[in-house]
Amino acid sequence: MASLHTYIFTASDSDNVRLNMQDVLATLLTEICELGHMKIVERSFHAFEPSGFSACFILAESHIAMHTWPEEASGYITLSTCKQPDADFVPNAIETIISHLSGTVTVKEVHNGTI
Repeated sequence: MASLHTYIFTASDSDNVRLNMQDVLATLLTEICELGHMKIVERSFHAFEPSGFSACFILAESHIAMHTWPEEASGYITLSTCKQPDADFVPNAIETIISHLSGTVTVKEVHNGTI
């Protein structure tokens, strides 16, 4: 049986221009997946008018999604995976998010138990 790991990263006081750039968000999500040694199977993006983005990557291990609100300088990333990330995954992911978006990042781990 595999255990499900879910993380919710919340970015605030972020760069509102970068929160609305698909290439920045694609690179950010890709780097987080690389940190967790997760395989990206499919990518999907949707831009909202006048601003904002949703992105979802289907992973061999589950999925990662991001939603942004540039007008509020905020966004969040949810990652669900059946793969146990390394012990340094969370701090490295936070550092990666800040390097791409600036601001502050908080994280909540949701314990979902065994699947």
